Amino acid sequence: MPQLPFTHYYPIDITTKAEPMVVGFSEGYKQQSSFEPLKSTRLNYLVSAQDTTNLITTLDSASGVNTFTWLFRPHYTLKQWRVASFSERIYDDNRLSELSLDLTEIRVGLPQPIPTDITPLPLTPDAAPTITRNYLVRSPNLGSFPDRKPEPLNPKVDKIELTSTVDLDNADSIDLLLERCRGVYPLSWQNSTYTCKDWRITYNPESAEIGLTLETVIL
Repeated sequence: MPQLPFTHYYPIDITTKAEPMVVGFSEGYKQQSSFEPLKSTRLNYLVSAQDTTNLITTLDSASGVNTFTWLFRPHYTLKQWRVASFSERIYDDNRLSELSLDLTEIRVGLPQPIPTDITPLPLTPDAAPTITRNYLVRSPNLGSFPDRKPEPLNPKVDKIELTSTVDLDNADSIDLLLERCRGVYPLSWQNSTYTCKDWRITYNPESAEIGLTLETVIL
């Protein structure tokens, strides 16, 4: 099985999006499937011109069908990917390229175990988080209407965007935690419960910056 080339150029930016299946109902409610969702990943990194030529040849041969491995961090060792598309930005008189690969992970082995508890998210923001609040005013009859009827559930949903710098081992642990919760199962942060469908990890030689979006979950 071919490998995506590892690069010694930093930063390496990995953006992950969990896409759980959502079923809508006529009353305005939505339900998420707890099965493992599809996961899309965008990988950005720098490569030399020679490595770019070899990689593009390999990607063209795969044609979006064959799978790749990428031996980056330890928890990536058993992962397999298909490359759906890529883009290239050329620098320094064709001596260096920035590649953006759109990857789809291929499931290997047994499904991940379902989390049985709510795990704390061990992140301290580097700066003040950004909080966006949506008011979900819902009629108990049909559809969503801007009325004032009593709500059976908390109608406020917060989205919290935050970034934090951690060492590489902690970045791996948090990446695994978010992957295990996969945008469906809740985790806790500052005494509240959230789900996380989108996160980004920018790897540097000695540390990593994690950026993620938390969304209020109603238990």
